[in-house]
Amino acid sequence: MTQNERIIRHLTDYGSITQGEALQEYGIMRLASRVNDLRRDGVPIVTEVVEGRNRYGEKTRFARYSLRLRRSEGASAAKQDAPETRACREAVARGENRMGAEA
Repeated sequence: MTQNERIIRHLTDYGSITQGEALQEYGIMRLASRVNDLRRDGVPIVTEVVEGRNRYGEKTRFARYSLRLRRSEGASAAKQDAPETRACREAVARGENRMGAEA
């Protein structure tokens, strides 16, 4: 499974991901680059800058990435995939890489 596939699966299963989670869970050191790759492939990912604390208790800011949902569907939107997300998940299930070839 590629790093991009792992990120898509994480976003689908958990809703969002940060650099710390990507590094700890999957060993992905350049999450922003992978997110850029996914965006170029049409995956609707949004960035939210959130505040937290580092290991020393100091305030810090970092990016939290999530899939963009269609708002027009109301409360049920969170349970349904956008067409782009569904297409991307189907490609991952088929074992295709971002160029549509077998991984």
